Amino acid sequence: MGFFRILRYDIKQGIVRRWYVFLLFFLYSFMDTWMYIRSIGEVQVSRRGYPSMLEVLVRNFAGSRPFSVEENYFEIPYGFSLIFIGLAIVIGDYIIRDIKGCGVNVLICSGGRHKWMLSKLLWCVMSAALVYASICIGSILSYECFATDKTYMVVHEKLITSILYTEYYIGAREVVIDLFCALLTCVLISVVQMLLAFYLDPLVAYVIVLIYMLMSVAVCHIALMGNCMMIGRMVRLVYEHDYPTILCLLLVVVSGVGVYVGRYKSIWK
Repeated sequence: MGFFRILRYDIKQGIVRRWYVFLLFFLYSFMDTWMYIRSIGEVQVSRRGYPSMLEVLVRNFAGSRPFSVEENYFEIPYGFSLIFIGLAIVIGDYIIRDIKGCGVNVLICSGGRHKWMLSKLLWCVMSAALVYASICIGSILSYECFATDKTYMVVHEKLITSILYTEYYIGAREVVIDLFCALLTCVLISVVQMLLAFYLDPLVAYVIVLIYMLMSVAVCHIALMGNCMMIGRMVRLVYEHDYPTILCLLLVVVSGVGVYVGRYKSIWK
């Protein structure tokens, strides 16, 4: 079985036939943005300015403010948590079903695990990117439908710092870069989850990723990849001269090499 035939199988089974999953992300983002626009009062607009489309997009991935012992403050933002949990389910559900179903037959017919593995990696990247795109498209359409004072690339200093829970002011260019880095991290977390599924077990990998996310909310450290999806955290880390995205890339490379030279324990059982 050729590589492109395996890839078509993964796209058909893991994306096309699960279109409703991406629709749910779109609907969630659409409704959440609509509720946010409705909640904006005249006082907030006069003090901070009406949010632009760029600021609405950033809000989806703002995450939570860092945990502070002095303030005794801890939160798990429901919106960010739903995105992260949903992403883990999208990746984990298909891997579990595929390994326990037709995936093993496809692996045997492929004549080697390298083509099969590469196909799974490409599927994982496409799925994570589609989740991210569904969220962004939902927010953009909702903003176009319901916003009364539309602006697009404007960044209001008071508003953006309050959304990102940071004292650093960043402009539109930096915000766009942070959005792209959040997409990159979204993909990387999914790839790591999939690699852990091959190393250990899909369900175990799913639980590990969720625990990892909760730790990321509580602790602001470059070793926790979940911080990179929290744009507010990432702004703080970059301004403090830490580079979490590079660490994520190194982690994925190390994990990929380990899986490449190792064995897929859950598959060979």
